[in-house]
Amino acid sequence: MSQEAEDILRELRSSLLFAPDFPKRVSCSIAEWELLTEGERRALDQASLEAAQRARTEYRRWEEDVRTLGKARYTPAIPLLAQLWRDCALKPVRASVGHALLAMDDQASYDALESLIEDREPISVHLGIRAVFRRNPLAAFDRFAPLFGEQDITAVTIGHETLSLFVPSMVLADGTPCWIESEAPSWFKQDLRWLALCAGLCRDERLGDPARMALRHADPGSALRALEAARAKRPPPTPPTTCAIGDLVARYRAGDHLGTWREARAFSAIAGDLRAEIAALAGETMLRTARNVTLISERLQRAGWQSLGPMRTLPEPADEARIAAIEQMTGARLPPSLDAFWRVVGGVNWVWDCDQGAGPVVADLPLAGIDTDALSIEPCCTIESLCFEVWEEQKDVLHPDLIGPFRLELAPDRLHKMQVSGGPPYAIELPFPGADPLFRQEDHALPFVDYLRDCFAWAGFPHLKHHTDHAAARRFVDILGRGLEPF
Repeated sequence: MSQEAEDILRELRSSLLFAPDFPKRVSCSIAEWELLTEGERRALDQASLEAAQRARTEYRRWEEDVRTLGKARYTPAIPLLAQLWRDCALKPVRASVGHALLAMDDQASYDALESLIEDREPISVHLGIRAVFRRNPLAAFDRFAPLFGEQDITAVTIGHETLSLFVPSMVLADGTPCWIESEAPSWFKQDLRWLALCAGLCRDERLGDPARMALRHADPGSALRALEAARAKRPPPTPPTTCAIGDLVARYRAGDHLGTWREARAFSAIAGDLRAEIAALAGETMLRTARNVTLISERLQRAGWQSLGPMRTLPEPADEARIAAIEQMTGARLPPSLDAFWRVVGGVNWVWDCDQGAGPVVADLPLAGIDTDALSIEPCCTIESLCFEVWEEQKDVLHPDLIGPFRLELAPDRLHKMQVSGGPPYAIELPFPGADPLFRQEDHALPFVDYLRDCFAWAGFPHLKHHTDHAAARRFVDILGRGLEPF
């Protein structure tokens, strides 16, 4: 095997991958990536596109060669593989390189993987974390623990991926859970600090999901003790603010649309007179939103647009009972922004029906053929009580801190809107005690009202912001969005 591995190594060195003019990957950290514009991100990804074009007939052989070196644990290949891990713009090959380095089980290969643990590509973070654990699982907590006290995007990204390592990646048909690292359950059990950390993070907005899932698969007795210890340390919840501000609606009507909502969101929990005032603010906001929905729907209809469902679904008298049922199931009032949307606007759906063909050209823009992430919000009448059943059932069998918020799915993600496989639906988490919850899973995770503003800034098709270099896209937004009311 050593001779075969040596031959493979020699062939890789002389391959197109190491040609002076072959595109090289541009290194970019998680923090740096977060600050880039969409145009700058596309420019960075250009090397990968060019590499894929040049190597489309050869890359699978390189993948197989790299996998062979990894399986053989041929350590003389580590320097070359480390160079490819750093520089290779061909993503399938780079992924194989990363897994080969992990399979080497060598300090030098772990060094190569850990060196890019803050890289913006998810596989770099994932394999860097696994390298830390494989090198010394008992030292991993000390390596990662400081990140859980930080709020920056790098710390949260690495923290989330670290906890996800303790969550099964799949469950077999017989119910047996399987982890991507078979030793992950043992690592979790060996160092009880992970148990305490997860118990303390169960209610964390960004890390709660993997923390709760890790605890669900831990020893029940140990998990319960950790949860109760964390609960004893938790400060009592802040009581809701009830005193009204008094002038939110008047200021909003006078044009202070951003400031009033910024002030309303500043309260973590609202009730009483303050909730009534913010509900009135939400009602004013959604009256304007409803008029904008009507205007764009009429323009799209005149252009021959065929959406997947009704362009606008009007509120119904029965919505009152539906909202009451949801509030009863979640144990809390709906946040004012969503409540007002359902009561005043109803629902909207401008997603093109791909079964209708290519679609019309609107303002010289072939809208149906590009990723626009068209505005779509489910009306109250489509939310079935059945969707709450699993969440409700968990309350009977799980510790309260292991039950996450209910995700009320309100729209397909942008890829599913194009009828291709995508990610989870856009959603709002309930219960939410404040004024305006985040619209989750959408790229920007904006508060719901701000998400609607962003949509209407682009005439209901917010991903047109990524096509502003095309005159037709700018003309479409100008024509379809003409006369919309600011809100």
